[in-house]
Amino acid sequence: MTPGAITFYWGVRGPIEGLNHHTIFLPDRSEEAYTDLARGRLPETPAFYLSIPSKSDPTLAPPGNSTVFALVPVPTLSAMGADTDWPKIVARTRQRVLDRLAREGVRLDPSRFAVEDAFSPREWQDRFGAYDGSAFGAAHTLFRLGPFRAPNRDPHIRGLYYVGASTVPGTGLPLVVLGGAMTAVRLRDDWSEGREPTGPGSGEDAREGGASP
Repeated sequence: MTPGAITFYWGVRGPIEGLNHHTIFLPDRSEEAYTDLARGRLPETPAFYLSIPSKSDPTLAPPGNSTVFALVPVPTLSAMGADTDWPKIVARTRQRVLDRLAREGVRLDPSRFAVEDAFSPREWQDRFGAYDGSAFGAAHTLFRLGPFRAPNRDPHIRGLYYVGASTVPGTGLPLVVLGGAMTAVRLRDDWSEGREPTGPGSGEDAREGGASP
């Protein structure tokens, strides 16, 4: 599985200078940070992604203000253990993000936050059904990419279909939406005019799931 994520949502009073819509902040010691993440440990200096959608679309915030989203990769729930104090980790991670921004010359004082929310891997699992709190579903190893990813038509159970980041064509909102369209087309074709699919995987090689609808 891909790592979990802590996500922050901030409605900020005033503009944010020094950043564009999309920014990726890499850790000071990348190899050490990524090794920690792979081994189920929280990196001391995490990588994170920061988005300011209001930079591109000012209507996403009240006039003169800003909307900010930050995503910090962390280990999954099972890797961290059942006794993990996620509220404490969220608070610590928030401070590390703000400290890194300050070090880069971006002043984002929490006193400017008009609205704030945060989700840990626990919320991603409990509220949104993300398995193990994983942010992006199945890992993107060589044989989990493109047509090798799990099919959206089950190869064994007739009438069972899948959609989401772990099935074809892949993770990320554009691909998940495309996967939903692909699954809808398969449902239509398999069950059109009352015709039921026959045999495992609806009579087709389910691994052809990567084809265009």
